[in-house]
Amino acid sequence: MRAPWRQSAPWLLGWAVLLLAGTLTIVRVDIAQRRSIFQDQARSAHRLVSQQAAQLEAVLATLVLISAPRPHFLEGPQADGPTGPEQRLPALYPQQLAVMRHDTAHLWPDPAFNAAEERSRAARRAVLGPVDLPSARYVLLQAGSPLSFALRIDQCALAAVDKLKDLLK
Repeated sequence: MRAPWRQSAPWLLGWAVLLLAGTLTIVRVDIAQRRSIFQDQARSAHRLVSQQAAQLEAVLATLVLISAPRPHFLEGPQADGPTGPEQRLPALYPQQLAVMRHDTAHLWPDPAFNAAEERSRAARRAVLGPVDLPSARYVLLQAGSPLSFALRIDQCALAAVDKLKDLLK
């Protein structure tokens, strides 16, 4: 006579296989959903940071355009002194820690700025200057004539942590 457990063993084995297959299917579907949600949020975050970076490049290009030599009737007491209107930009854009301008006839005090200016002239667009990774800050430099401009950017403020948190909810 056969033992009763031997008669039910194939059924138990079949039940275990079906249970395992169902569990794996549920886990795979959950992983696929989570991956899709993550990719959507990552695309949105990347779009937001890219838009803000493009905005900074536009600010630099604008500064270069408005730095053209002034007509003689604008010079004098009404003309901007060494602190031009660009120095007010950090009040409008908190991610911009500082705006630096430099006469192209002279060299920047920092050799890394000079190298970035040469790259910017060759590319005819803003380029990445010195990067300070520990403090998450970098410099974006746009060469122009007669003035070149550099923005010191705070990456944490650029990423707009509050906006990203709202986006990722």
